[in-house]
Amino acid sequence: GTGRSSSGNTILGRAAFWVEASPCSTTTTCRRQTGTAGGRSVSIIDTPGFFHTHLSPQEVMTEVGQCVT
Repeated sequence: GTGRSSSGNTILGRAAFWVEASPCSTTTTCRRQTGTAGGRSVSIIDTPGFFHTHLSPQEVMTEVGQCVT
């Protein structure tokens, strides 16, 4: 993957999203986690990447669209 899940974990300061060192995409569904960063409440949404190695671009867009609406 490209590190979106790891970035979310860094922002939240905990292992909220599953991370695997792999050249292939690992996140296939959207997940939302909440926490505190810099004294503020935040919501982080982990999404599949637009250039996913297993999902079509349309599948990724559908998943992301369902997550943010």
